[in-house]
Amino acid sequence: MDDKFLVGWSKFGKMAFGIFIAVLVIGAVFQSTYVKKKGKREFGYFYKTAIVGTISCGPSGSSAGTYFCVDDKRFNFNPYTSNINKYKIFSYLAELGDSIYKPAYSDTLTLIKEGEKYRYTFLKIE
Repeated sequence: MDDKFLVGWSKFGKMAFGIFIAVLVIGAVFQSTYVKKKGKREFGYFYKTAIVGTISCGPSGSSAGTYFCVDDKRFNFNPYTSNINKYKIFSYLAELGDSIYKPAYSDTLTLIKEGEKYRYTFLKIE
């Protein structure tokens, strides 16, 4: 084979690889920005809303937060596990039909399960 062809391919390969890496970095920045904005929006909705009712979907937890529904309204928050909730993880403890109470702008959500109250504070996303 011609050596000039291999040299040219090598330069093209390096340039293509550089462009690929740049696109990946730009994509990661946009994704991160989108996730942060979505998290702020979802937390704002959760924080401003008075929630009184029973869990109608979920709960499910992940690294992106814990979600549940009350009256077909979906809420997402990041609860802390501590002594005020007997160190019970919200997404493992809460079930369909359990009651939820949180006044608007409150820093505490109360889960009522089988007559017992578990209070959860949560991460505030600003």
